[in-house]
Amino acid sequence: MSGYEGELAKEAGPILVQVGKAFWKAIIGNRPVRDTSNLASALPTGIAWEAVTGWFDCADVVQLRYRRTKFKVPVVNITLYHSWKGGGSYAGRGQYVKDAGCVGNGRGRFGEEVTVDVAVGGPEPEGPDPRSPVAALPMYVTVFHSGIARYALKVRGNRTYELDRLSPDAEHLEEVPDEEQK
Repeated sequence: MSGYEGELAKEAGPILVQVGKAFWKAIIGNRPVRDTSNLASALPTGIAWEAVTGWFDCADVVQLRYRRTKFKVPVVNITLYHSWKGGGSYAGRGQYVKDAGCVGNGRGRFGEEVTVDVAVGGPEPEGPDPRSPVAALPMYVTVFHSGIARYALKVRGNRTYELDRLSPDAEHLEEVPDEEQK
């Protein structure tokens, strides 16, 4: 370990850097895009990723449906699979994100095509101790069909995630309750 890395971990705490792809397509024309290089990470800058240890596999499925008829019939169904490695720390500090990805399936009820883009935002440090941050990596997901709906999926180093609607059209996009998922 260089003197810089030691000082970084002891004094200032790590500055997060986004590594990997910043943009990819998750669904094109109702079909999933399976590309194993479509991943992003939030790691401490100046530290080799191999020095960050203690990773846990994290994954979840988000099912969304888009309703935009006066009868509230779902016209688009989307399933997104997101996974990442969380909990990795450097010198016992921090909880970082590695290999975060998002792929999916979509279909339109009336023959609508569904395309989903994923854009990765800059990593954000969270938590009370800036010397031991919980890395948060926002992935902005845009759903294209007859309209556009946009939401943010933020994965964290502490193995949690959250989903936020970003566009006015996203009011018609709802998460499918667990009991209704297939």
